[in-house]
Amino acid sequence: MSDDDDIEADSLTAIARFTAPIDAQVLAGCLEAEGIPVFMGNLDSAHALGYMGSAVPIVLRVPTRLAAEARAVVAAFEAGEYALDDDFDPDAA
Repeated sequence: MSDDDDIEADSLTAIARFTAPIDAQVLAGCLEAEGIPVFMGNLDSAHALGYMGSAVPIVLRVPTRLAAEARAVVAAFEAGEYALDDDFDPDAA
């Protein structure tokens, strides 16, 4: 069984909701950087509806077995631990 099969067989747990697609995508990137697969429900609908997209919440879901780890990433994200320093230089990376 591949990792993808394990993910598909695993139940999913909602860990965050957003009205702005960019906010959902930034947090999803942080989760993925930590090795946690994330599924963004309603993202396409929010994009398609344009300015009305905020009426459709974007729901981030992770495999239930990784929900505690994902919530720790969400807490770190909200605490600013993933923020770039004021003197961050993208050319130096």
